[in-house]
Amino acid sequence: MFPRKYGVGNNQLMSSAEVLMENRVLCLTGIIGMNAIEMAQNLRFLAQKSRDPIKIEIISPGGDAFAGFALYDIISALNQSGIPIYTVGHAAYSMAALILAVGAPGHRYIYPKGTVMLHAASVGAAGMVSEADLKILRKNDAILVDIIAELCQKKAKTRKELHKRMVENGEEFWFDAAEAKKFGLVDYIVTPDIDRELFGNLVLPSWDSVKETS
Repeated sequence: MFPRKYGVGNNQLMSSAEVLMENRVLCLTGIIGMNAIEMAQNLRFLAQKSRDPIKIEIISPGGDAFAGFALYDIISALNQSGIPIYTVGHAAYSMAALILAVGAPGHRYIYPKGTVMLHAASVGAAGMVSEADLKILRKNDAILVDIIAELCQKKAKTRKELHKRMVENGEEFWFDAAEAKKFGLVDYIVTPDIDRELFGNLVLPSWDSVKETS
């Protein structure tokens, strides 16, 4: 825990997540759901404070498609508005792979032991959900494939092949760091120098910065 920049009653401590957010660093961890909506809100707050880059560190097995697409839309909009979103992956599976890939061009990173996985959520769902829900899952899968293909600058032929293999044949695509870079999901593999560049200048609050409250 860290001293709070501005004292709030008896609570003079900041969590590590609050300190990171002060430094424009957010963490997407666990299954994607309401945490993605909360992150989208935090991105909007940070975007109002300045136009400096915002970094998202990712360790996630994926999750809800609707929440994932909502976060994707916010990140894409901020990138286009001139507020770059840097994405940094450790493990990014399914919808989390989309969030990794939608980072600002030239600023999508993965750690050397990081992994990425792409798959279709509708595979294996037949017989377990209603036909209407299955259609929605397949539609979401098609959207995911199209976006990933676009972000990775794949041609129409490759996009069609991805759809066939992922959605129709149910294949999973696993990438190590080098494979993710080659496929176009990321731009750089993190080195010690890149890590220092990304996270080496965090400003940590000190007790001297705490203002007394009456």
